[in-house]
Amino acid sequence: MEDMTIDTGFDEIADLADLTYADTLEYRVKHPVSGAETTWVWTIAGPAHPIAVALNEKIERRDQEEESKFTQARIAAAKANKPEPKRPNSSHSERAARNAADLAGRVLHFTPITLNKELIEYSHEAAVKLLSDQSKDWLFGQIWNAVNSKLGFIKNSAGT
Repeated sequence: MEDMTIDTGFDEIADLADLTYADTLEYRVKHPVSGAETTWVWTIAGPAHPIAVALNEKIERRDQEEESKFTQARIAAAKANKPEPKRPNSSHSERAARNAADLAGRVLHFTPITLNKELIEYSHEAAVKLLSDQSKDWLFGQIWNAVNSKLGFIKNSAGT
């Protein structure tokens, strides 16, 4: 019979409890050109954090409600022998604002920062404003990647 074991490179089995998601991630924003870490730190709720779980459920409900409304409109049009309605389109700025608000829902805090001689301290509204600013779409990209890189929330990979 063939040996079906896989060589992982480890001599002993690790404690898998160490591989659970951390509640939070301290993400250092990187300079958009050089990639060097800055002193600006964003605290992000991990995938299993109650805030992240609640936000995911809220987004799921919102998406289901929108789909349900569209389905109802299609059924009503079919019953009335009218053309099928088109799916509502949102503008780029509306989608960007919605995505920024959703992403900001995972942000628990950020360190104060001065931008254009204005001190910006953490609030949910400030996070939404920063993440929806098209002139700083690099920031949205970095925070989006940090939120969606689940492995970054595993303690050993997060450097904690």
